[in-house]
This record gives sequence, C-alpha cells and structure tokens, in this order.
Amino acid sequence: MLHTVHALDAEETRLLEEESFRSLLGTVSSEKGIEAVNPEDCLFFDIETTGLSSDTSFVFLIGCICSDGTCWYLHQFFIRLVHEEKELLSSFLELAGTYRVLVHFNGTTFDLPFLRGRAAANHLEDSDTVLSEDERCSIDLYQHFRPLRRKLQLAHMNQSFLEQQADWMREDTLSGREVVTRFWAYAAAAPDKQPELQALLLKHNHDDLAGMLHVLKLEAYLALFSGRIASNVIAEESGNQTVLNLRFQLQLPLPKPIGQSVLLSDGAQCFLHADAALGTLQIPFYTGTLRYFISDYKNYYYLPFENQIVHKSVASYVAKEYREKARPDNCFVEKEGRFLPLPKLRQRPENERDRSLLSQPPFAPVFRESYESKEHYFEYNFTNNSENHSKNDSESVPGGWPEALTLYTRLLLRQIFR
Repeated sequence: MLHTVHALDAEETRLLEEESFRSLLGTVSSEKGIEAVNPEDCLFFDIETTGLSSDTSFVFLIGCICSDGTCWYLHQFFIRLVHEEKELLSSFLELAGTYRVLVHFNGTTFDLPFLRGRAAANHLEDSDTVLSEDERCSIDLYQHFRPLRRKLQLAHMNQSFLEQQADWMREDTLSGREVVTRFWAYAAAAPDKQPELQALLLKHNHDDLAGMLHVLKLEAYLALFSGRIASNVIAEESGNQTVLNLRFQLQLPLPKPIGQSVLLSDGAQCFLHADAALGTLQIPFYTGTLRYFISDYKNYYYLPFENQIVHKSVASYVAKEYREKARPDNCFVEKEGRFLPLPKLRQRPENERDRSLLSQPPFAPVFRESYESKEHYFEYNFTNNSENHSKNDSESVPGGWPEALTLYTRLLLRQIFR
C-alpha cells in the first residue's frame, strides 16, 4: 500500500480558515444540537472504487484532508490489488477515528455505506465506531447545499457543477467511469507505465477533495438567503419614489454575483442583486389607501353614510338611524400613504422574538386592503435625517427605523427564499 502525505497549498489552507467554513460548522452544530465544532475537529474524505456495489467491488484509493493542530495535510491511501484493501481500510479508520467530524460529498448515500460494506467483508469489526453516523458527526456537503438547487435555480447538484458555482475549475478531467478504467489499466500496466497512471488517479482524488473546500464558499448564499447580513441597512428611494432600495453588507462574500427577481406573496415583484460583499433588495411601494382594522370593535359604532367609525362614548350624539354597532369587518380607519409588505413568519419558537418586534412600531399598526386580505402592510415614513426618529423610538423596535429596516430586510430575505 502507498500512503502519501502532503501539506496543503496556501489557497487550500485559506479556504479552511475562512469564515464560510466556520459559519457552516456553526449551522450544523446548531441543527444537530451538538457541542461547537472547530475546523480542526474535521476530516474531509473521498473514496475511489472499482464499481458501485460493495458486494462486487473494492476501494483502491482514499483521500483525506485533516489538521494536526498546526498544519493541514492531504493523506492518500492507494493500493493496486484487492488483497491490500484491508490494510488500506485499517489505515483510514485509524486516522479518521481521531477526528470528531467526517465531511464528505454525498457520502451518506455512497461513501459511508460502501466503506461499511467493505469493512465487514474484511472483518474489521471496530469500523462501526468510525463509520456509523449515530456514533460520529457526519457532514454531507451535498445534503447541506441541496436547498441551493431551488434557491439559485441550479441545473445540477453534482460536485463538479457546484465547483463551477463556487468559481473554481478543476484541472482533472476524468469522469467516474474513466477513473475505474484508468485503475484497471494501472493494475495491468508494466512498471514503467504505472507512475503516469497512478499520478492521474491521485490527481483526480486530490481535485475531488480540493473541490469540496471550494464548495464551502457556497455557504455565503445560504447565509444570505437565511437573512444573515452583517450591517445596518441603508434605505434609498428611487427617483419616482415607487421603489425602496435596501442596501446591506453581506456576512460572507459571494463567489459569484447573483441577480434574481422574486414575486412577493402580495404579487409585487422585488429584485435582489448581490455581488462579493454588498446586496440590494428592491421592494415596490404599495401607494394608495389601506385600512387599519381595530380589534376592539365592540366599543365602536359604524356610520355607513360616512364610512367611518366612532367610539361608543360619542356615538350617542349620532341619530340611531345613522349608526350601527361595528363589526370586525367594518371597524377600520383608512390611511392614505406608502406602504411596505410585512414579512410572514412561521409559527416556530425561534421566531417568537421577531414576531414580537413586528407587533411594535414602525411595523404597527398593520394595514390591509380588506378584512379578508391575507397580505399585511405597514406605513413607510422614514427619512434619513435624524429628526425623523426621535419621539417614538422608546415605544418601537430598539434603535428606531435604522434597526427596523435591518430586521425587515433580514426577515424578508428569509421569507422570499424560504
């Protein structure tokens, strides 16, 4: 068996030290309810096999990327004949067993089941403690980034395609089928021909692992679509005052710019553009007259001829034939102005704080077109001068309009890319 160890180059090491990877680990730790995971806790791995079934095929190459605490290394375990497989698997299991987290691409479906099958065939009984997803944290990058297929409207989800979305082109050009063909050619080749074929196989495995590191950059899109933005939002109105531009700084830099048009739930079309570090969300205003419905309708009377309500304390001054007890659907106050759609939050415990903030000014009171309308709006009357948010801030979202716009942008991003 051949076992090679090489230090990663500067670019590959940088990818493991960037915030994208730490952000991904933080998300996974939270979702799985486990202790915080550091990059040094992780071992990336990829396997090369002679076929798709562990019953009829074997593993001939395993590549790993891991840290010894001071430096990141690429380990590659390579064999020529099937009778060497037990040594290969034992060496990999010994290395992997020293790390808390295994990182792979589609390993849940292929790599891990295949390794478990081959470990059983080679009577490696302790493999379950390393390869069992119940015993060890496992991060499948394919599963983790799968939501991007719909959110970015991706044509494919295979690793090479995602590498291109991460703005990286691999040097290796072999397909999975060609890798198997090259391995059998290597196994049958004369000694003087083997080094060239071996180099091709090791290069393919290296690029599979390097590709995973570049795919980590796609975490920036998931951060954006979940509303994780880095700074206060700047609000700018279009020249004709029909569109609000919400400009913000991204938490993580995007590998490639994006521009997407998205329909809001009220049928209005908003537009998101984001480049490496900055994003803009364009929201059309609803301009016109909307209604604020008062929940305490039993204390009001409705005046049909005036299409307005009065409190019961003064209703006695209105003749009975000109007034009637208010109902939920006619106890409203009309307001003319410019409005923005309110984000919709799912009924989840983690949304309770945001739901509470949306019930405060400037998001309250809530306006609707009619009592039956499911679309809710709030009045937009913010200006960038400091005089605009002095009196009511004590009764509103902490920080007034600037903080409210940041919250609004974050929640709207979460809603439209849910």
